[in-house]
Amino acid sequence: MYRPDPAVVAKLAKGNFSFKVDGKSLSLSSDMSPASSKTVLRDDELPYEDFHHAQSLLIETMEECPKYSRELINGLADMFHALDRHGIRKQEFGDLAVQRYATIVRMEWHSKLKDRTIFDIAKIGDFRLRSIHRRIVDEESSIR
Repeated sequence: MYRPDPAVVAKLAKGNFSFKVDGKSLSLSSDMSPASSKTVLRDDELPYEDFHHAQSLLIETMEECPKYSRELINGLADMFHALDRHGIRKQEFGDLAVQRYATIVRMEWHSKLKDRTIFDIAKIGDFRLRSIHRRIVDEESSIR
């Protein structure tokens, strides 16, 4: 069974983290500034398969951290599950839109947790997700 490193749990308890890729391993980093390390990646910079794997690691690690209730963990897991099944993933750049949406909403959610003004993260904002997707499509078409 997976047992998270106590240092990772401590980072998670602070609520400030990003994913760090080191060779073939994936870990949490407490430094939110990707510019400070070449190995820290935003969620939308990971291949979708790694992003999906990181979701599982995050949920498992949160289960070890007393700061997060079962309700909070389930809400985040439900969001990831809903995004994995969302129809937008079938469209060009759909996976990237899902990753950007998850990054933005997860960071807002963690910020709200600190203020104790929580929202239902499992409720997918379709309008927001589609807006993110449209922006990506527009960005990509302007590059071509």
